[in-house]
Amino acid sequence: MPVLCDAPCLVAALVGDWTCHAWGIHHSAYTVAAFAPAEHGLLFEPVLLFKAALAGIAFGFASLVFAEANHALSGWLKKLMPYGPARPAIGGVAVIALTYLVGTRAYLGLGVWSLIPGDPTIAGFFQPGPDGWSWAVKMLFTVVTLSAGFKGGEVTPLFFIGAALGHALAAPLGVPVDLFAALGFVAVFAGAANTPLACTIMGIELFGVDTAVPLAVACFVAYVCSGHNGIYLSQRVAVPKRSRAILPPDMTLRDARALRAAPDFSSLFAPSSQERISMSDIHHVTPSEIGMIRIYLKPSDKAPKGASTSRWGAKPLYRTLVAQAKADGIMNAVAHHTHYGYSNHGPLRENGAEIADPHLTMCVELIGQRAQLEAFCRAHGEMLTTKVIVYKHLEHWSVGPAGVRQDDAAPEELTMEAE
Repeated sequence: MPVLCDAPCLVAALVGDWTCHAWGIHHSAYTVAAFAPAEHGLLFEPVLLFKAALAGIAFGFASLVFAEANHALSGWLKKLMPYGPARPAIGGVAVIALTYLVGTRAYLGLGVWSLIPGDPTIAGFFQPGPDGWSWAVKMLFTVVTLSAGFKGGEVTPLFFIGAALGHALAAPLGVPVDLFAALGFVAVFAGAANTPLACTIMGIELFGVDTAVPLAVACFVAYVCSGHNGIYLSQRVAVPKRSRAILPPDMTLRDARALRAAPDFSSLFAPSSQERISMSDIHHVTPSEIGMIRIYLKPSDKAPKGASTSRWGAKPLYRTLVAQAKADGIMNAVAHHTHYGYSNHGPLRENGAEIADPHLTMCVELIGQRAQLEAFCRAHGEMLTTKVIVYKHLEHWSVGPAGVRQDDAAPEELTMEAE
């Protein structure tokens, strides 16, 4: 299955490359002169590879900082200014202010070239010269720009940041500037996009096969050190980067980021034991009987004709069931998607890292009074006749002030399974 999925990507890449060459368009040429084939052949020097790994740690950290700063600032701006069109205006003013602050326009463009001699450029980082902070300044400009809503410009700025950081690390590590600019060029993007193999191949295409080994070392170390983060939050974690990382299968980077533990300062404000004793009778729990049914089906199942109308045809059955439960006054209705399993003696199925299985078992869970649930099943039997349906008795807990009956109240409810 993955081969079939990758075939269109391969065809698109080849056709795109042929089309560009037919129009006489080529990517910028970069030369890593310190390791010409006539002198070294396939590079494999342990000390140099160790330094490439050290640089890879820095590249991975830069990837992590870039991604997290982008997501954090973007979220903060959305809270500060909910009105979308105002955020680019704020970002534009901030970028103008930063330009005046640093006293140059060199960090406004892609950084591939510049009309002004002496401006930092990607090609310039392959040459010796003092430049220790262009990577950080470019990162600041890019994060502010992207977070404010100016989308579509992560890739080339990351190449700039990586090449500039590799250039800055070359002197302290005592290594060739052009080689480590090349390593940073691809490794920072490998960590930010979680694509070490693709970036290694891209580096070989750009800088030659003789740099393959240090390129691979830097890219994979940066990938590991960037953690479960990235510029594309919809990416799914097929294999955790750390053996101790406990993540649900196929979790997206967005969900992994949300699960990350935040500092807990609640203990600083927790009541003393004496206060807890005096507060124990402030709230009361009122239990009552309630029921739950789980309806097992496939995501690809469609609602029968007449049960759901849509301009484009029948709606998914699970959506129709939830919507109908809402219309019928059922207290809770939730669709639960799964990643591995089977139903009604069917075959085992699972979701892959890239493609969802439309026939994998899922369930719709309804919670309400037993009589309500029975009435729901009788009224919508045409949608449920072939489905596995399980009923379970539960207790519904209503929490409220002591001495006040919660039977007729409608607070935020907590449903607990009866033991």
